[in-house]
Amino acid sequence: MLGNQTMRNKQISSRGYNDVKQSDTGTATPLFDCLSQTWTNYPNYLIDKYLRRKVYVCSQCNYTGGVLVSDLVNHFERVKEDSYRHKSADIKDFQSDRGGLNFSCTGCSSKFTTRIKAENHISSKLNDAKVHVNPTVLDLKQYSLEPRPSHLSEVDDHNSVDSTSSSRSRRRKRNRGRKR
Repeated sequence: MLGNQTMRNKQISSRGYNDVKQSDTGTATPLFDCLSQTWTNYPNYLIDKYLRRKVYVCSQCNYTGGVLVSDLVNHFERVKEDSYRHKSADIKDFQSDRGGLNFSCTGCSSKFTTRIKAENHISSKLNDAKVHVNPTVLDLKQYSLEPRPSHLSEVDDHNSVDSTSSSRSRRRKRNRGRKR
């Protein structure tokens, strides 16, 4: 009896790939999400369902279409259209209802609170077209029992254009005006 209790404690405390964890609802197994590159615990009765789950993914970015290929075809067309509309886009200043200064994109009429956000919006739309030169639809299994590299690591020329947001870690803003 003491040996079984010790074995159970080792399973709970270790950090291996296929550890079975005891919880209030029964046993759970960690699965690796190949799209988000994260681990998540799922109940054992759902493991087979998640391991069979396939999704359609854009080969050039993190866009996941779900269960229909047409979602990705629409994604490719939308990227092309957005890029075409933003080639000659400018930033327009206007007065907000509250009296502050806001900015809008002339390519899609999106509104922004700062000029930098508007500039980043336009450059990301133009950059998306450079990244999506020869896009294809990938049929991937979303979950795995062991870690796998992202589908973006297999794309040769993806790293030639910076399509990701800055790699700075997010920091919480301090609320200096709050008094205790």
